[in-house]
Amino acid sequence: METMEVSLRIRGTIIKQVLVADKIKDGRCWSWRRTIRDGREANEFKQLTEVIGDASLTNNPDKWVWDLTSNGSLRSLVEKAFLGVGDKETSWNSKVPSKADIFMWRVMLDKLPTRDNLIKKGMDIDSTLCSVCKMDNESMQHVLFDCINVVEVWRFVEKWWSLSLPMNKSLD
Repeated sequence: METMEVSLRIRGTIIKQVLVADKIKDGRCWSWRRTIRDGREANEFKQLTEVIGDASLTNNPDKWVWDLTSNGSLRSLVEKAFLGVGDKETSWNSKVPSKADIFMWRVMLDKLPTRDNLIKKGMDIDSTLCSVCKMDNESMQHVLFDCINVVEVWRFVEKWWSLSLPMNKSLD
């Protein structure tokens, strides 16, 4: 099995070939640059510790490993692990390019990497302001509907397709 190089960003520096064992001290005492936040981050950390379970750590290099599900299906494994079970059904439109389908699916789940979402994931970002207009927080709503440049795009689409779109566009 091939070993892959893993980069980990720690306090502004990039350390290559970091081992999982380097981040866990004294058995199960994690070495993070800050404490785990409540809510989503705490829940994800709990899930991580459950996935790791009783794994024994060695000084061997980390590597990516793919274990098929018992029936050999990657799709069911990915859907179960990453999509979860919820009220949002994943229905794909074969007449739309897959990248557009995936984009809209991520929009519906509020999973685009906006500055607001990156901060929720614990990333250290200088500002939450939109990098384009610098007038409002970069949220999904702002990026798709409220940013002054996006408003101009929507106006162009309205004229081009002879449409009359609602004034107050929203994801809701």
